[in-house]
Amino acid sequence: MIRLAISTSCSDNSVSVLLSDEQTDSLSYSRDASYPREQLVLKIAELLQKNQVDKRHITEIGVDEGPGSFTGIRTGVATANAFALGLNIAVHGFSSLDLIAEQYRLSHPLFQDRLCVALDAGRNQVYFAAYYVHPTHIEKILSDVLLESVLLAGKTGTDPLAGLKLDHLRLPYTPFQPNALCCLHLMKNPYFKNQVKKYAVPNYIRASDAEIFFSKKIIDQSGQSD
Repeated sequence: MIRLAISTSCSDNSVSVLLSDEQTDSLSYSRDASYPREQLVLKIAELLQKNQVDKRHITEIGVDEGPGSFTGIRTGVATANAFALGLNIAVHGFSSLDLIAEQYRLSHPLFQDRLCVALDAGRNQVYFAAYYVHPTHIEKILSDVLLESVLLAGKTGTDPLAGLKLDHLRLPYTPFQPNALCCLHLMKNPYFKNQVKKYAVPNYIRASDAEIFFSKKIIDQSGQSD
C-alpha cells in the first residue's frame, strides 16, 4: 500500500508519501503564486522519483481541503481529484484544522485534554475548531466555524491570533500550520473513516473576497434599478 498526501491550504505547502514498508518521506516548499498547480505536480513527481515510486502504484490519496488560501485549496483538491480519477482510487479529505490538531498531538505525546485550533481567516476573523486529544488519536468535538472579530483583542506583532481570548475555554493555543505528513496519520485514524470519498470538496467556509464584492455589486445595481 502506497499513500500520497497533499497540503496546500497555507503558505507553507507539503507533499508526503507512505511507502509499503511504513516508511514516510515528505517535501515542503513555499507556494509560487504564479504557477501553484504546476509547482505542486512537479513537487509530487520529485518526491515519488526520490523514493522510486511509480505513481500507478499509489493506492490512496489524502488532501487538505481547507479552510485557508482559496488558491491553495483549489490547487490541492483539483490535483488530488485528478490522481483519484486517473488511478481509480479513494480520496481522504481533511480539514486543515484537523491537520494542525494532529500535529499538536504528535509534538505533545503526553498531552491528553481538550484542544482548540484557530487559523487566521483575514478580515479580523478566524477559522476555529475544537478537539479532544487521546494518546493515539484526535477526536473532533466542534466542527469548523468562522469566528468574528468580537473575539479578537489586543493583537500584537504580526500574529493576528495573539489576542484571541480563549481563557474561559481552558484550551491551549496551537502555533502550527497544516502539513501533508499529518494527513497521512489521519488516513489511519478510525475516527475519520467517514472522510473517505470518491472526490475531495473544497472547505472554504466563507465566501471569497471576489464573491463578496460581486454580490454587493449586484445588490447595489438592483437597488439603483428600483
